[in-house]
Order: sequence, then structure tokens, then C-alpha cells
Amino acid sequence: MKGSDLLVQSLVWAGVKHIFGMPGHTTLPILDSISRESSIRFILAKHENTLVSMADGYARVSLEPGVCMTHVGPSTANILNGMGSAFRDSSPVIAITCNEDQSRLDRDAFNCWDQATPFRSITKWSVQVRSARDIPRIMRSAFVRARLGRRGPVQVDMPLDVTAEELGDVPLGKAPPYGSYSCRARPDPELTARIADELLRASRPLILAGAGVNWSDATAELVRFAEMTGLPVAVTSGGRGAFPETHP
Repeated sequence: MKGSDLLVQSLVWAGVKHIFGMPGHTTLPILDSISRESSIRFILAKHENTLVSMADGYARVSLEPGVCMTHVGPSTANILNGMGSAFRDSSPVIAITCNEDQSRLDRDAFNCWDQATPFRSITKWSVQVRSARDIPRIMRSAFVRARLGRRGPVQVDMPLDVTAEELGDVPLGKAPPYGSYSCRARPDPELTARIADELLRASRPLILAGAGVNWSDATAELVRFAEMTGLPVAVTSGGRGAFPETHP
């Protein structure tokens, strides 16, 4: 077993069915492992900004993390714009950015650059894997962080020597509990009571529904609340679809 096999098995455990990506020599071990896993489909994109948008769109429709993969250097740089968009709109995108061997990093090798620092301000978490045996733990944490509370993108940087690392026969055991946590934020009872009081005392109250309604799958609850209170409803650009636009 190689590190790439552990990575693909971790994605299977997380329920991933599709990976949007661009190939390159740093992605080859992962692509080899994907080719042996029938439950995951690799979807080739024409440009990196397109592939991260595909993962973003998949996340918005399925309400589950969308996974994308890039090659080293300019390939990874090209997803910065899309990851920033996912961060702004709270979309859970998992970006696997492939990199050169760790021995070549920080030595001004061809196409090598710091692939972590630029992502730290536009992701919920940016991490570089240093050992193949850390892959299951880090990937589980990546999926938890992407979905926990306010959702958002995560970057996992995978050096080539990590994915190509030979591990021998590693007992996989049972799947780690990817779904054993609550990704919903619990409302503060006192704050909820204050909001209700403000609404009752307001002369011209208005509901402005955002993308959080869609991510929480709370459209039915929003409609019921609006009908019960008689409050008018508007939606933000990210909240399109959160409320029926033909509703009186």
C-alpha cells in the first residue's frame, strides 16, 4: 500500500463519489489509486479555476463537500480565486493541492512555491501532510472542519514523496466516524428570545434570508415562520432559492 491508496481510502470513507482535477506528474500516484477504486469518478477539467468551481457547485447542490485536485505550482495558484469565492459563500470545498517531494521544497525548484500561506486567509484550514501515515487523520479533520459550524473550504497540500511512500500491508480496519459529529450550530436561547422580542416591537420588520438558509436546508422552516408572522421576505444573492419567489 502507498500513501495515495490511503488517501483514496480516506475519501471513500468520507463518502466521496467525484473528484474534479487536473493531472500532472505530482498527481500520478493518486490517479493510479483512483483508477483502482470503482466508487470514485475522476472528472477532468480544462482549467483549474473551472475545476474548483465544479467542486463548489457540487457542494452547493449536494450539501456535501466537493473535492478537487491540482498539480504543483501554477496549477495550484489558479484555484486561489475559486477558493476565495467558496470561502466568501461558505461552500465546503476540499482542495487537494499536489506538491513536489519535501526534499525539493524551499530550494527554489522549478514551479515550487509556498502553497500554504496564500490559502490561509481564504480557507478554514490549510495543512501540509508530512507523512503518509498521517493521511487518514488529516483527511478526517479536513472533512470535519469543512462542514462544522459555518461551512467553508479546506486545503490539504500533498507532497509527491508522501503519496508515493510505500507503507507495506497496513490494516485499514473500520472506517473512522466521519459522520459522528453535529455540523449544525446550536442557537443561543437568550439571543433567540431577544430577536423574537425585537421583531414583535418593530414597526416595519423584514426577513433578509442568506445562503445559511440553503446550507441548513431550512427553507420549509423559513416559509412557515414568514407565513406565521406575516413578515415580508427578501433574499441575498447567495440566498437565492432560500424562499419561493412566487410566494405572495
